[in-house]
This record gives sequence, structure tokens and C-alpha cells, in this order.
Amino acid sequence: MKKNEFEVGKVSLYRANTPVLSVRGLSLIIDTPAKKTPRTIIDSLNLDLPAGSITGIYGQTGAGKTLLGLAIMALLPADLAGLVKGSVIFEGNDLRQMAGKAMTNLYANKLAIMFQNPQASLNPNINIASQLSQAGRMHHHLDAKQAKERAVNLLQLVGFLDPKSSVNAYPHHLSLSMSQRLILAIAISCSPQVLIADDPFSSLDDEGRAHCMGLLSALAREFNTAVLILSHNKDLLASWAQKSYTLSAGKLEEGLSS
Repeated sequence: MKKNEFEVGKVSLYRANTPVLSVRGLSLIIDTPAKKTPRTIIDSLNLDLPAGSITGIYGQTGAGKTLLGLAIMALLPADLAGLVKGSVIFEGNDLRQMAGKAMTNLYANKLAIMFQNPQASLNPNINIASQLSQAGRMHHHLDAKQAKERAVNLLQLVGFLDPKSSVNAYPHHLSLSMSQRLILAIAISCSPQVLIADDPFSSLDDEGRAHCMGLLSALAREFNTAVLILSHNKDLLASWAQKSYTLSAGKLEEGLSS
């Protein structure tokens, strides 16, 4: 996998294995109507995401992986965001204290997240070409024709069999597995410095999952992107993550515990 296959010209400012994003003392405790005592989702959690590496967090269903990913990226809904304590440091700034245009610029240029339900994060009223072209026109100063060509190349890269036709389709035309591939294409289109993926390829078969994980691995390696995979799939993390943790009772334990 070469840099020109991603068609991105920027170079990471981080050396491999140096922390790109640091989580310190992150906690989330919520009230549950059915229980008298609050539920601890995240308990004083510390985590460093190193450049050029895939970090994995394993957790069973309900362990809080999705909420952890959203908390790290400061994307929790307001009623939960107000309950979070701790800091998430990126480029010397605490993401939890940022808002407005500054935060929007980070997500447009340096941070990316792949949600567990890809179809919910795609705009159903905008075709695939437009959704993929936005990054090309914003980051690489491409005209409309160049941006569409780049969109086709990205679709081919993530495994679309007929990218020239698919680029004109709308998200509701795609199966769940192809939607996951599209979300990957959008995520890698601007080679972010941090990418969090929440069970990103659960609907793909083994071959498709391996192909897409190979792309994430190449993104990390070629651009020193810090990749965090949240998953209930131990085998996937064992195969692809350079370091893995288990999320249990709100705490991280090093390794893939049972």
C-alpha cells in the first residue's frame, strides 16, 4: 500500500509510536431508573493512542465500548457529555473543552470516527460521489471532475466491484456491508491523524474484513495515523492490533481477557 493509493499529500507530524491522543482520568457515571445506584460506564480510564499503530479495545456487548469511543471524540449527546470527567488531549488541547468551529475543523481535517451503524451516519439525500468528494475538494483543492475521479478510486480501493456506477448511487441503495466499506472510504479520504472505528466491519465476510483491516493497517503505517478499534471480535484484534485491552466494569485491562 503506497501513499498515492490514498491520493493524499500530507505527512504526519508525529513519529511512529509517539502518542497522538492521550486520555486521562476519563469517567462516565450515569443514573439508571431501574437501579438505585448509578452505573459506572467508564472508570478513571487512561489511554494513549500511538502514531502509526492500531490499538484494540475488546468488550462484550453492553461493556460500554461505543460510549467510550464517543466520549473520547467528544461526541456524546449533551445529557451524557455533562456527566463526563477527565481530559482527552490532542495537539495540546482538551477535546472536551473545544466547541464550534474549532471542533468542526478538527473533524474536517484530523479526526475521524466510523460508527457501528454506518447507514445512520450517511446522508440519505446526498449521493455517494458528493459525500466522498467533499474531502477531496476541501483538502486537496480539486475541481468537481477531479474530486469525482478520486471518489471512484476510493470506492475501488475499499472493494466496490463497479465503482463508476456506484459513485452515483445513494446510501439507501447499498447493503449494510457496502455501507461499511463506504464509511471506510470516507474515513481514509483525508488520512486523519486519529481514527476510531466502532465494530466497523461486523457485516463483512472474513475476506472482506481482512481487506478493509489491511487498508486501516496501511493508513496507520503510511501516514502514522493512530487507529483505535472497538470490537467484540477477539480474533480480529489479535490479528491486527499492535496492542489490545479489555474493557470490563469501566476499566481497561491490558490484553484480551475472557
